[in-house]
Amino acid sequence: MLMMQKIGRVINTHGVRGELKIKPETDFDRFEEGKEVYIKGIKLKIKSIRDQQQMLLIVFENYGSLNDVMTFKGQDVFTDEAYEITEEDTYHFLELIGLKVYTDTNDYVGVVTDVLEVPQGHLLEIKNNDNKNLVPFRKEFVSDVTNDKIIIKPIEGLLK
Repeated sequence: MLMMQKIGRVINTHGVRGELKIKPETDFDRFEEGKEVYIKGIKLKIKSIRDQQQMLLIVFENYGSLNDVMTFKGQDVFTDEAYEITEEDTYHFLELIGLKVYTDTNDYVGVVTDVLEVPQGHLLEIKNNDNKNLVPFRKEFVSDVTNDKIIIKPIEGLLK
């Protein structure tokens, strides 16, 4: 059984030559010429790729016209490619979502519901009932990440 991971979303078509405007939604670069991805369960090989602001303009092999790609508009993009983390203290953000968060004094803070990308780095969105906290995902604030929890070092005013 293939393990599929969402890596982006087709935002729109671009031009008449089959280009798709795709918003990447991954913390690893998964879009490269020659790589295979899946849209609507169809395996597609990337023929060409170029950047446009925070989007990618991608053409797939055997999909050279606007009519060929219209049905992909608004669809999610997946990969079956396994990822391997080789650097220490590097995390796949999808694995952080759902982890319980505690302070370094073992007080329960909440559960990670999202990882937000901001110009300064990444923020952990942590929810507990109606409270939502944003904690920078930096070593100054995050002291440990295990398979089942995250330990943070809060400073005054960080948590509600």
